[in-house]
Amino acid sequence: DTDLFPIADSAASNLPKFASLIARLLVIIESGRVVGLQQLLWVAGELVKRKHLSEEQVVTLIEAIPSIFSSNEYLNINPASQEAISVSSLREGCVKLANTLISQHPEASTLKILLDEARNDALPEVRYALDVHD
Repeated sequence: DTDLFPIADSAASNLPKFASLIARLLVIIESGRVVGLQQLLWVAGELVKRKHLSEEQVVTLIEAIPSIFSSNEYLNINPASQEAISVSSLREGCVKLANTLISQHPEASTLKILLDEARNDALPEVRYALDVHD
């Protein structure tokens, strides 16, 4: 498994450009913009695992992820739309990130609710995302 974050793990992680990139990443995630969001959730999870986010940035994710998860309920998505193609992978990404966040913030009740809902999700890839430990 190659390290996809050589810059983040080096002294360069203190550079203003890196901080600006992280800030932009969080703004895009918080906006809930669906295109490419699953990949951004994965990147955010890696940053959380490596402790490259400030406490304020982590709190932003803790607040945003349940909102993204619930706004992408299957009932809210037109089955004939482009969104329908990626909604399960987006929900899976939310579950994985919530799982990572709750390991560091077990008091986050909104994440607990999200994970409880995921256990009963209609699609197995979302339910099984709880069992994946990277």
